[in-house]
Order: sequence, then C-alpha cells, then structure tokens
Amino acid sequence: MQFNEFIKLNEQIWHEYFSRIFTGFLKKQLTLQDGGKILFPNIILFTQTDDHYIVELLGANRGYSGLTTKKHKEKSTQKYLYQFDYQEESGYEGSMFRFESSDNKVIRGMSGMDGFLLSKSIDKNKLNQRFGFRDHWPTQLVRANEENGPLITFSENFPGCYFNNCVLVNRLNDLYRVKDIVHMTIINKKYSKEFYKEDLNKNLNEAFFQGSLIGVKYCKEEKIEHFVLSSQFVNTFLIPNIRETTIGEFLSKNPSFIQKALSCKQFLYEKELEWVEGNPNLEEKFINPDILIEREDGYFNICDLKLPKLDRKNLTKGKHKRRRFVDDVQEGIAQLANYEEYFHFDKNKEFAKSKYNVEVQSPELILIVGNYENLRAEEVREAARSVKSNYRIIDYDTLNALFLNKI
Repeated sequence: MQFNEFIKLNEQIWHEYFSRIFTGFLKKQLTLQDGGKILFPNIILFTQTDDHYIVELLGANRGYSGLTTKKHKEKSTQKYLYQFDYQEESGYEGSMFRFESSDNKVIRGMSGMDGFLLSKSIDKNKLNQRFGFRDHWPTQLVRANEENGPLITFSENFPGCYFNNCVLVNRLNDLYRVKDIVHMTIINKKYSKEFYKEDLNKNLNEAFFQGSLIGVKYCKEEKIEHFVLSSQFVNTFLIPNIRETTIGEFLSKNPSFIQKALSCKQFLYEKELEWVEGNPNLEEKFINPDILIEREDGYFNICDLKLPKLDRKNLTKGKHKRRRFVDDVQEGIAQLANYEEYFHFDKNKEFAKSKYNVEVQSPELILIVGNYENLRAEEVREAARSVKSNYRIIDYDTLNALFLNKI
C-alpha cells in the first residue's frame, strides 16, 4: 500500500465512523447511561517511518466537525513511540512487548492493546512534577527494569497492531515523557490495502454494535475533560520532530486550551496582516503572527510558536555574565519584534482593525518554545536581561501547567 492510499482510506473510514456516532447522539439514537460527555478527535496525524505507516487521532472536542489531516515523517517507529532518540540494538531485550510475525513474510492479522498503561520502573513524584500524574490512567503494567529503551519493539515482518486508550510512560535516565494514546494504528508498509480496509471496518463496526466506541474519550465530569485535553496537548508536542504547524493546528482546533492557559477572551490563528506602510523590504508583503490573543480590555497580545526542541539539552548558552539564548529562541524574539513594529504605523493599525477587528496597545509579546527539559527558569531570566520587559518566554510544559492550574 502506498502512503497516500493509506491516508485516503483512513480519512474516509474514520470520518464516516465519527459522523455516524455524532449524528447518533444528536438524534438521541445513542445515549450514555450514566451521563457524561463524549470527546471527539479533530486531527488525524499520518506518519511514515522506514518500515511502517502510523495513523494517530489527536484532539478533544465535545462535537465532531471533521478531521484535519497532518502529515509527519520519522525514521524509526520505535522513536515515534519512545519519544527519545534511540539507536536500535539487535540484542535489545528491554521492551515490555515485541510484536512478531509468525512467518518470514507479512501475513494478514492485526493484534491490539486496549486500556493499558505501560512503563518500566518509574518515580511517580518526578512524573507528577511534570505531567500531573494522578493515578487516573488505565490498568498499569510495570516492568521492573532500569534500562533505557523503548517499551515496544517490532519484528521485521510484523503485520500491524492498534492501541486504544493506552499510555506509554517513557524514561531516559531521570527524564520522563508520556504518550497518551486515544487511538493509534501501526501497519507494515507491505500490508495489503484490501486487508487493512476490511480489518479497520470490522474492528470499528464490531465495537460500535457492542456498545464500545473507538477513537473517542468518555468523560463523566468536566474536570476529566480538561485532563484529557491536557494529555492530548502533551502527546502532540512530545512527538519527535513534530512541525510547528501541527502544534498550531492543535491549539486552533482546541481553542479552550489557549483561552484557559493564557486567560484570554478569544484568539485568532495565523491571520495575514498586510504591510500598508513602514516596511522597506518590498518582498515582505505581510506579517503572519501564529496567535493574536484578545485581552480582557479588548486589545490584543501577540504570540509566536516555536518548536519544543526535544533534541536540545539547553536553549541558552554561555555562563552567568554572558548568558544568552540560542539562535532558535533569538529568531522567535526577532519575529515578535517585527510584529510589534507593524503596529507602530497608523495605516497598518487601520488595516488590522478593519479586517480582523484587532487593536494592539502595549502588547505582551509571548514566545512559546522549548520544554521542561531544556528551558530552565533562572537561565531564562539571565538570558532575557537584554530583552524588553514586555516579552514573555515560556515552554510547552509551562503552558500545559498554566492550563491545568485553571481547572
């Protein structure tokens, strides 16, 4: 099966499936016996690795209005799941599960896991410090093993597998990353398109008629909805080599996250603002801020998204007296300065007001970059001594913590 065939097939089947469920609830053909809410995904992420195709559902909304397709590429399926850089070793035996093939070729048959948390030995205090671990995750399977490495591995001719409502707690030395999976399917590139279509339809239909729904999250109370959304956000920004646009799309499709985390009335995502005056570079026709955030007073702050840089140990460099940001952060600061300058000119202000009803006055300039592992508060303070006071630099874990603190 070709990657584009895999994408089109999943887009069609999952859209029809979620539409049927959502319509069923709207028409009261489907009900929840003990109340609560169903949360639907709104992003379908397709990843191509050297050996496999992966489809994963992301997002958490009460309604269903379609799935936005995002594409991703990663060399190793193990790295996609493990979230840390990993060089596969032929003799590695530290995984909890290894998906095998019973033959020396790819044959039909997909296995799966439902409702498990998988981990090696973990320090729950450290896990809670970063992710708010509250023992609310599924049945826990823990392997008493201190060895670094992925929890799941695959044989060469493994055909395919799926994960429903599973959590992977990955560890590299004293660092933790969590992958909270609503639904994910991994298949061998050699797997038959016809077999995959039949298998997927069969799994979804069987679950539906048995009263069990795949790819959605049931939440009995509103607080759990917020935990689910938080977990989905963490899952998104911890995907290795994820694109900024995928993170931005997640925030755009799940607006309550930014609204709570940054205490704003509303926000606008990726709006083009034309340079009417003030820019000597004729090739730069407009600015395109990632997020414009409306404050309580009606004016807007400006936010730029950069990557969490999972592969970098530190986003500052130099010692105390010369502490400064690395180029990735400096680029974001420079971009925000350009956005702020745009609003120094009256004709630009008029354009923003007339087209988007956006007014900017004494804006806070927010740069979201890095993560818990590489953006240390004291070093950020030192590096930011040369930056104007209206700049605010926060990492993705801090953004998630701000959201959780508003629950």
